[in-house]
Amino acid sequence: MPDELVKVHDVAQEYWYIDRTPCSCGESFRKQMQMLQARGGTPIDCLVTNCDKCGSVREFLFDISAFHGPAITVENMHLARLAEGVTETQIRAKVLSLLGSSASKAAQTILNLGKAGDYLALDWLEDVIRYARSTRSGA
Repeated sequence: MPDELVKVHDVAQEYWYIDRTPCSCGESFRKQMQMLQARGGTPIDCLVTNCDKCGSVREFLFDISAFHGPAITVENMHLARLAEGVTETQIRAKVLSLLGSSASKAAQTILNLGKAGDYLALDWLEDVIRYARSTRSGA
């Protein structure tokens, strides 16, 4: 049975969400298949995963309307095709680059997400910030 639709802002956020959603046995899910769909005019990214430990299969459904468009889709689909071979550091660097180079732009984005009640996106950004802090020399 498919899970609820999760609104995301990037393909990297989809993988982040799956990584932090363990199987009922406690292990992590691994992507088996990814499909772009449309439901009621909403673009959906469907990721079918399985657990190596218990064999459980889970379908994750993501509302990608926040970034689905001709130019951005090409970029994100490229990232999706590479995601299994890309290191976590490279994915995190991609996420950081999506925030823009200006701290004020990033701050405004965070405030707008809070106003919109998009707490999942705020959790995602919190992990990005935690990672960014961990990269300081001597940390």
